[in-house]
Amino acid sequence: MAYANRARTAASSNPAPGLKLLDLYAAQQDWEQAKRLASELSVQFPSNAEIAEAQGRILAASGDPDGAIESYRRAFELAPKSTPILSRYLSALGAAKRFPEYRTILQSRLDKDPGNRSLKAQLVRTEAEIGGLEAGLAKARSFAKDEPDSSVYDLVSAELYERAGKRSDAINLLQKRASARPSDNDVTIALSGLYSRAGNSEKAEAVLSSRLKDQPDATSIRAVLGDFYIRNNKFDAALREEAARDAERSRRSADGTALRGQSREDLLGRDRGFRVDVRSASHGRTPRS
Repeated sequence: MAYANRARTAASSNPAPGLKLLDLYAAQQDWEQAKRLASELSVQFPSNAEIAEAQGRILAASGDPDGAIESYRRAFELAPKSTPILSRYLSALGAAKRFPEYRTILQSRLDKDPGNRSLKAQLVRTEAEIGGLEAGLAKARSFAKDEPDSSVYDLVSAELYERAGKRSDAINLLQKRASARPSDNDVTIALSGLYSRAGNSEKAEAVLSSRLKDQPDATSIRAVLGDFYIRNNKFDAALREEAARDAERSRRSADGTALRGQSREDLLGRDRGFRVDVRSASHGRTPRS
């Protein structure tokens, strides 16, 4: 501690020693000293986003949520492209149930990245927090009109139904989606989870097993099915699924090695008739197997 103080004094124009000392105070849960130092650093380095973010963390940990939000807001204004700062800012707003402000931040991000489905899903949840279930569902429907092929909005709507105590409505919604888009693994996994939580283990297993019959190489489905077997003490079946996943990983690895051995010309020739819009994939959910 004494060394950190001396380092800060010796390098008064460098915020790094002060931040280090701040971390030491936080580790010792010496919140009074930490808050005092954070305040001094924020005055000394008013344009430093890292210090504003650190002050927010100290205030949040010491039981001052409003002060933390204000510090995170300053940090976000100083570094609007910082994902960690945005995450902490939104978490603080959510914990304080300041959802209108939360919505404003999300909307500003969506305006800059209108194809980002993750942000849209968060906005749906936020509308539900502000206006209730119907407000959230209406927001989901408004997004779905422009992206009828995306399951994201049905998935988040099902989540809202379940949170509101309407699990049967959630199941009905995803059953319809699964019938319309049987190859959507995200819907299959979510539907299986709903069946499990409703106490219908037979259907939970069946929907996963049926999907694997159509797509045996769907490792994400196998992973969920393996977890299902473990929860239900079906350990032999869980081991079979793990073995199948390992075999599929080995096959894909071998295929990748073979592809890397081909000439660039062969690969380009094979790819001429097939293009993937990676931007649309990056704005959706985690790619499915």
